[in-house]
Amino acid sequence: MKEKIDESWMKDGTPVVMNAKGTYMGRFEAVIDGEIKDIGIPGIPHHVVRLKEMDEAWIGMTGCHFAACVSTKCLERRNG
Repeated sequence: MKEKIDESWMKDGTPVVMNAKGTYMGRFEAVIDGEIKDIGIPGIPHHVVRLKEMDEAWIGMTGCHFAACVSTKCLERRNG
């Protein structure tokens, strides 16, 4: 059984740390841009958000000032 993720704090404008895996591996500071979206199939939810105000390490690595379709599983609350 999958562990339920607490998404109650994940609101537009909330500062977060994204724990990225794969091609762009690392921890990156950002801000949630908009509301959580479910892009899963019926019966198998997959919650994602868009991020803005990405930190300089992300921008330098990707050339992008945002990150689209980031799984809520990859986010931690950040103070400030």
